[in-house]
Amino acid sequence: STLLPPNASKETLLSVSGLFKSFNLDWKMAVGFTCAVSLEFSMGDWSAIFSKEELHMSPGVSVIPNIVFMIAMIGGRLTVHRLTDRRDLSEIIRQFVIVGGMAFAALLVIGIQVSHSLPLLGFLIIIVGSFIGGLGSSFLAPTIMDAANRRAPASGAVVVGQLGVVYTGMIFILKSAIAWTAQVTSVGIALLIPSALLISVAFFARSIEEAQV
Repeated sequence: STLLPPNASKETLLSVSGLFKSFNLDWKMAVGFTCAVSLEFSMGDWSAIFSKEELHMSPGVSVIPNIVFMIAMIGGRLTVHRLTDRRDLSEIIRQFVIVGGMAFAALLVIGIQVSHSLPLLGFLIIIVGSFIGGLGSSFLAPTIMDAANRRAPASGAVVVGQLGVVYTGMIFILKSAIAWTAQVTSVGIALLIPSALLISVAFFARSIEEAQV
């Protein structure tokens, strides 16, 4: 008796074919969102494996890069509003993704090379790169989700659902590509893929900012 009664009006019924016909996705935001979170899920999937197998760290220590990455993401999301009050959002996005992606990739390569002779120093370099990469991608996911919601004529629930469908498919393909690269080459080289995708978010910065206006 506490539930809402069903709507029996035939005018509000939606057929299965109508559901697919009404599927209208903002591809620019979908691709940008996938690129923005690629480094986040890659660190969760591969950072511990990379530290253990290629840097020969102990299992307990191997999780540190991902922990540092997540701490940087949390800190970035809690403090980014201080920057948006004084600077353009598009400028902030470009600087964060370019610096975050390039620093992560560069320090990853340097850390791998240094670890051949100085394992602990190489590991510390990679931890620093993980922190900078976490900051670079910290606020992108909620910002792009909000931009997609503002750009779409449909309700927020519909936008999130449609974006989630395409995002799931794109992430599946991307995860497969990273896993294949890790198997053929190394995990270190595979992690360069999401760092490059993070940098590519700079191309979507203007569209994200325009949606906030």
